[in-house]
Amino acid sequence: MATPAEQITDSRLQGGQVGTSPRLIPDEVTRYFRGILMDDDLQPADILQDHLANAQRAVEAQSAVSNWRNQLKAFQVRIDSLPELKTLAPGDRLKFSTVILEMIGRLSVTIGGKTENMGGVISVAKTVIVNGTATAMFALFHEFGHGVQTEGDIPGSVKDALFTSSVKGAKFGELFADAFAAIALRALGKARDEILTGAKGALEDHGDDGDHPDWPTRELSIKDVLG
Repeated sequence: MATPAEQITDSRLQGGQVGTSPRLIPDEVTRYFRGILMDDDLQPADILQDHLANAQRAVEAQSAVSNWRNQLKAFQVRIDSLPELKTLAPGDRLKFSTVILEMIGRLSVTIGGKTENMGGVISVAKTVIVNGTATAMFALFHEFGHGVQTEGDIPGSVKDALFTSSVKGAKFGELFADAFAAIALRALGKARDEILTGAKGALEDHGDDGDHPDWPTRELSIKDVLG
């Protein structure tokens, strides 16, 4: 059974099972994209004529987030090769790797609500998903970063090697999570420009609210991490 994304893509690009006429798009496809694009008034003709690219981008981002275990596992197997950790004792890197593997088993990730990490229950907002895969991946790994920062079993030497700053308190936590996301995504082969684009999409709208630094501060910090 084709997914709604596959059905609508087939209908526009391949003349597939849904067909190119809005009258032939099943109701469940329309409901699906109303949810993905957060527009309850979206009509089949709108999907075909105006929103196909946006819908496909959102579906790709949703797929990437849903594949989070494999994404985090791919980072875990690259820990020994991280340049940030090359001077650490092998035992510290091994402990970090072991904890990341344990995190894969106990974290949960959902799409919806606000983007946050509540004690290992991570949610990625639909407003992030509709911005595409780069934004969704940065947001996802940022929330993983919060888990790394607060995980007591990860050696302090590892955390210090990943990120240090004179900033204190909650703002440090946000900058640490940004740094972890940038380092992890680079380890997964993402280009610098893609990481920065994703970070901007995920963070630009956050102002300095006492807990979160403003975007210019975060952008500078991420660029410093990436070199």
